Amino acid sequence: MSFKSEEAQSLEWYLTKMEILNFARIRIAVNELSDRKRALTFDGQETKLARLISVIRQFEGEFEFETNLTKNGAFKELVLNIYHEHDDNHQGVGRLRGDVKLRYGRELKGVQRTVDKSQLFNVLFATGTKTEGEETKTFGIENIEREIKNEDGRVEFYTRKGSRGLYAPLSVEMFPASASLTSDEWIRNDLATEYSTEEALWGYMLKWIKQHAYPVVTYAVSVRSDMVAGHLGLELGDIVKIQDNNFVGGLILKARITEQIISFSNPNNNNFVFSNIQKLKNAISSSLQERMARLAEEAQPYEIELSTDRGWQFKNGQGESIVSPTLRKGKKQIIADVSYRFYFGTEVIAGQSYKVVAAKLSDTQVLTVAAYIKNTEVARTQLTFVNINDGRNGRDGAKGDKGETGAKGDKGDRGEKGDRGDRGERGLQGLQGLQGVKGDQGIPGPKGADGRTQYTHLAYADTVSGSGFSQTDADKAYIGVYVDFNSTDSVNPADYRWTRWRGSDGLNGKDGPQGIPGKPGADGRTPYFHRAWANSADGRDGFSTSDSTNKRYLGTLTDFTEADSQDHTRYKWTALFDNVEVGGRNLLKGSKGPFKPNRNPSNFDNNVLYHNETSIYMVNGQRYRISAKTDGTFTSHHDGFKESDNVVLWIMDKAVTNYQIVSDAKTGTTGTEFVWSRPTGTYHLRVNTYRKDPQKLKSVWEVKVEQGTVKTDWSPAPEDVQADIDSKADQILTQEQLNALNEKAGIIQAELEAKASVATLDNWLKAYQDYVKANDKAKAQAEKDLVSATQRVSTIAKNLGELSDRWNFIDTYMSSSNDGLVIGKNDGSSSMMFNPNGRISMFSAGVEVMYISQGVIHIENGIFSKTIQIGRFREEQYHLNPDMNVIRYVGGA
Repeated sequence: MSFKSEEAQSLEWYLTKMEILNFARIRIAVNELSDRKRALTFDGQETKLARLISVIRQFEGEFEFETNLTKNGAFKELVLNIYHEHDDNHQGVGRLRGDVKLRYGRELKGVQRTVDKSQLFNVLFATGTKTEGEETKTFGIENIEREIKNEDGRVEFYTRKGSRGLYAPLSVEMFPASASLTSDEWIRNDLATEYSTEEALWGYMLKWIKQHAYPVVTYAVSVRSDMVAGHLGLELGDIVKIQDNNFVGGLILKARITEQIISFSNPNNNNFVFSNIQKLKNAISSSLQERMARLAEEAQPYEIELSTDRGWQFKNGQGESIVSPTLRKGKKQIIADVSYRFYFGTEVIAGQSYKVVAAKLSDTQVLTVAAYIKNTEVARTQLTFVNINDGRNGRDGAKGDKGETGAKGDKGDRGEKGDRGDRGERGLQGLQGLQGVKGDQGIPGPKGADGRTQYTHLAYADTVSGSGFSQTDADKAYIGVYVDFNSTDSVNPADYRWTRWRGSDGLNGKDGPQGIPGKPGADGRTPYFHRAWANSADGRDGFSTSDSTNKRYLGTLTDFTEADSQDHTRYKWTALFDNVEVGGRNLLKGSKGPFKPNRNPSNFDNNVLYHNETSIYMVNGQRYRISAKTDGTFTSHHDGFKESDNVVLWIMDKAVTNYQIVSDAKTGTTGTEFVWSRPTGTYHLRVNTYRKDPQKLKSVWEVKVEQGTVKTDWSPAPEDVQADIDSKADQILTQEQLNALNEKAGIIQAELEAKASVATLDNWLKAYQDYVKANDKAKAQAEKDLVSATQRVSTIAKNLGELSDRWNFIDTYMSSSNDGLVIGKNDGSSSMMFNPNGRISMFSAGVEVMYISQGVIHIENGIFSKTIQIGRFREEQYHLNPDMNVIRYVGGA
């Protein structure tokens, strides 16, 4: 029937007044056009569905229906979702399917391109209407002045105040109205609309001219019929990419599915109809552009810029100048890991600056500066310093008369030197005790994969925050888990991750009765919270709303239905305990390798690498992780007719009846997780490589098969360890005998050293006794004997003054002087100085590479193998991934 509204009304108002929503129990759920209002008129007779389509179209919208059924499968209601029509800023119905690309020869049968210029224009004049009292007036966009620029920054559309026209200047450049140069080259189009505001009219005109300012390019896409209802799950409104390389330069389109044709009698007629087709540019990605910029930057040479604070010229050997270098690569200054060495005459100094002293210059001298990054020289430059002396001194003038001076007084007599006092007697030096015999070293225990043992800790609590904490009462509703390398269980609930593992009835992991419903919402309906459990991330495997026993995923859902939904797709799934399982035990015997087949895999059986010890006991349905090392490329691709560096790992039985490929690109890094889908039993490892030349075959070694989701370092199977222990039993016995002989040799050596020390002591005591017992006549000789004997156990004191003393050994030396103590190699390759001023320095080839002075340590290059702590934070290697560092807060006083 006919319908007219004198005033602008909302979309929902029209649907209610025309009684469209109640003809089939329709309820509006999503309405993106709720803020729009229109004054519409409908003439003639049409169905309610046609009227619904007409109303939504006049509001520039699109819609979809969802059918809800009751528990017994009967019809319950239709849910109407209304969206803004699809444009550059709105999706509308459907989804943007960035995961789907339809390609010619696979999902597509063909793409046809047509170009239509019949509807083209490049200036648009449009009017709207507004009612003022009883009078209806037209208006335009003469009060609006705007410009729309394209991605290149050029004005593509504009309007000026005082004009009702919307112009497309780029379009008129390509498609003028006439081939001759006339005063008016614009192709004009005029429209009359029912828009009642200037902004609404402007938006409509901009949309309209965008569609007609350029030729309309259409594409007819033919899709394989099995794609319509196939595994891609495409629906109406979805936006996908279409690729056809038969076009010159390749063709990539973005298109929207607007119609789905399904034929139940002849599925070969299934098809999709596409619209809103846009051609995409083959632009260089931002990441590739950044990489090209980095390559260009890396191609730039390193250059050193020198600056001085006093210039490079001196006069009369006076002054000094500090030279400061700056390393650049192109326009970028390089600071990290940069060090400099300065060569000035015979002097070589390392540092960040160098001081040139004029007194060291005779005439000119070249300073050479070399820049190093991590001990590798990357650039070198020079700067010449000049010393300028004044002219020669003139002749001396005539010597003047000597002036009169007073009489010089007599020098006084020097006093007599006093007598030197007697030196006191030196006390006896104490005796050093004998060193005890070193005890035997204990037998080390077996080393783990990374030298540390991992421990899993469990606890129980009444709440998710850890209240009612217990390490023994497993009847509590929540379980807490954490993993570390400390065997002692923590008693701090905050260390654990808590997850509910028992239902509210506390029995067998079952869920209790329905929880308390939420507070009714504004519409009077009561929301309900539902939970479910499953063994897969999508909820499909092992789905249950009551049994949580051994389930790995938790699903949650909130709706207005009291009963739990049995549709796993409605729940949001979360992994319990992060779904992390740590294995560690290698299930593959004889896994050390290397494994290197010697035939090209043209025949299925040629590459089976069977060893009695390379067997695995596999369990059907169990998850495993395989990791290995190779000099090739791990992959899951198997093509015996193409030569490559690919390496594929199989697990199979000897009859080659049950087998499974278990490798992919992750096998060499994080490991590849797989679920064994064959019968339970004993299986063997098979390695495939793809080189015809046996000398170029790729090897595989250190293969590890373990249960769990976290890769651990390679370790042999326990059976291999035991076999190795058994095979080395005779060697262990022989080693014990050698240890016993070494122990006896050590005892004998200690006894000999002890006897030598006792003999020296006896001689010393004898000389001292002679000194005590001697009479006055023999006193001088006894003192001489005492000094000779004492020199063997006493220190020697030397007054060196400005001299130095040096001790040379086989290939090292040690010297001491007023400058400090030096320990180094005789060839001068390395040395270390301990300066009395508090500076400790290390030298390499005469260049100082490290020093400690005034509480500061300076090292050109340093490697911390374990940890480094600054203040209250410590950086260390992450124990689960050696390629990652972590920073931890360790606290402080």
